[in-house]
Amino acid sequence: MSFARPLLPFFRPLAAPRPAATSQFLRFSQCARLRDEAAPSVETASTTSPADANAQPTGEAQPTGEAQPVQLPYHISRSRMGELPVYAIRKRGGNLLQTKVRRVSGDAEALRKELCEHLGLSPDLVKVNPVNQHIIMKGWHHKEINKFLLEKKF
Repeated sequence: MSFARPLLPFFRPLAAPRPAATSQFLRFSQCARLRDEAAPSVETASTTSPADANAQPTGEAQPTGEAQPVQLPYHISRSRMGELPVYAIRKRGGNLLQTKVRRVSGDAEALRKELCEHLGLSPDLVKVNPVNQHIIMKGWHHKEINKFLLEKKF
């Protein structure tokens, strides 16, 4: 009886990582991109002649029409299919209705306070899971939360 196994399967090449594993690392690049866009631009000193330096401005600067993005203390990344991560959940045989907001990075407590104000809920109905930063609230509010997040440009 031979118990020896062939060594060829041991030396087989490894497969490439799955796309789900790499997307976890790529989602942070979106936060950096948004932070870079919101950073103020550095203006250089102009080289004007002394005659132009004494000239008075002729009016106020015209706005470009596009508002600057507001810096929020939190960021919500979208799913791979481009949807907002807001889910309606049924538990306990359909007797407990919850809404969960996932994929929150940054200050989840600030998002919880804004959601309480926007939805008119008491703070004890909205909780933040400290381990995974999910925001869980009683009731089905996923449509209102989606509208709220779209207004915030997520």
